[in-house]
Amino acid sequence: MSDAVLSRIFAPFQNDAKQASEELNGNGLGLSIVSQLVDRMDGELEVRSRVGEGSCFDVVIPIEMASNEKRGQDDINLSSELLDTPLNVLVVDDNDINRFVLASMLEQFNYTPDEAENGEVALQKSRQKLYDIIFMDCAMPVLDGTSATRIIIQEGLLAPNGVVVAVTANTTPEDKAVCSDAGMADFISKPIVHNDVAVQLKRVLSAKRANA
Repeated sequence: MSDAVLSRIFAPFQNDAKQASEELNGNGLGLSIVSQLVDRMDGELEVRSRVGEGSCFDVVIPIEMASNEKRGQDDINLSSELLDTPLNVLVVDDNDINRFVLASMLEQFNYTPDEAENGEVALQKSRQKLYDIIFMDCAMPVLDGTSATRIIIQEGLLAPNGVVVAVTANTTPEDKAVCSDAGMADFISKPIVHNDVAVQLKRVLSAKRANA
């Protein structure tokens, strides 16, 4: 963009007239809205541009670190002795990012989970391997989590002392009752935090070692 365009690019209904098209550039409000949002957050917005080469927008927003005092008091510690216990873990969620986040948390405990994108795939995997813990999303296409859990329980597809843990954004008492009726042992609400995963691992690991 030229210097003339840069001087007015953050004003409402402005864009580069030579480059703009109705399909690609909207109505010229986007950058104005961004500028106002950044300003409300006491941030800074700058743009660097060369005609024919491209543009770079830099946004700097001040943030405050949340206090970690309460979480530190509630942190669940897993001993190295417990973590030496092998576990078969399955993460079931139709959202790729959700599976990635939970798998990353589990890998911090040195457990690499299998993954399934819906209840039907979870069933197939459970018929091939006995899992110690299944983190099961509830709302999924093809076969939902509660239906998959009922079949897994009915067919005895869990390892001894194995559990299915519901992972869902639906957290009403009615939702929890549905999960419990399906045979799920516990309930984790989204967004998942590290400590919730540690709690479930500690329970399963302790039970597995006690009954070894």
